Amino acid sequence: MVGLPAAAALALVYLLGVRTRVGQLFDDRVFGWFVGLGPSAHALAPLLRTGVPLFLGAAAGVLGLLAIRQRRWRAAIGSVLLVALSVVASLTLRDSVLTRPDLGVPGYADNTLPSSHATITVALCAAVLVLWPAQRRRPPTATVVAALTLTVLAAASSVVSWAHRPTDVVASALLVLAAGPVVMCLLEAARRPAGRRT
Repeated sequence: MVGLPAAAALALVYLLGVRTRVGQLFDDRVFGWFVGLGPSAHALAPLLRTGVPLFLGAAAGVLGLLAIRQRRWRAAIGSVLLVALSVVASLTLRDSVLTRPDLGVPGYADNTLPSSHATITVALCAAVLVLWPAQRRRPPTATVVAALTLTVLAAASSVVSWAHRPTDVVASALLVLAAGPVVMCLLEAARRPAGRRT
């Protein structure tokens, strides 16, 4: 099951990348590399950062309606739950649970991990793949590659445009991976009939 390893990796990214000076310095170096990309990357970043989630959201909405029409309730409800759970968890972790110590590394003083923007983008990508029409067991390879490429570009654009550090974006992807099995367990629990009283 991918949920526990993803949650452990998320904790490790936070502990090493945010709570240690070496991790903050490494994150700052990678951040600097992204920010140092040419003017073309800086011009394209805001478009990708805004456009990709909107595109994936629209695609998930259309595919969700199609799934409902096909009575694929599990896929439709699961996708909504995955996006909602991921975003709520991301905002809660970033704003109320996790903190960023001042270890003398320049940059934002506030904790920005995980990125809610990257979280919703990754969750919507997962929703599109889950909701893909069920004529096949899984979406075509080209669809998977296109969706993942768009998601990576949108996540990277958050770093290029100075909105988030690299660890914020990595943590967001891990958070969605950790949330997936939780959603599957919730759906499975809802399917089980209530036990009889004795």
